[in-house]
Amino acid sequence: EFWYSDLQWGDAEVIQLCKALASAVMDKVESLELDRNQIGDEGAKALAEVLDGGSLPKLTYLNLQYNKLSAAGETAIKTAAKKRSITCYV
Repeated sequence: EFWYSDLQWGDAEVIQLCKALASAVMDKVESLELDRNQIGDEGAKALAEVLDGGSLPKLTYLNLQYNKLSAAGETAIKTAAKKRSITCYV
């Protein structure tokens, strides 16, 4: 599990995290908590790309509640999560 809740992270920090998440080193992560930050649509798009690219193969839970996603950002991450049967809260 990775808990990055309530850190006031924005898109830049999540994009950096996505670079690490896309690596094979993170192949055992099952849960990712990113709630209560300042993540917007760019961060959601980066996370969606990570999921769509097949990274985090064991991820089953993603929490992005209480961020700054628009409807488009929510749709992007929900769509990517649904393809992988990942429980996703936005």
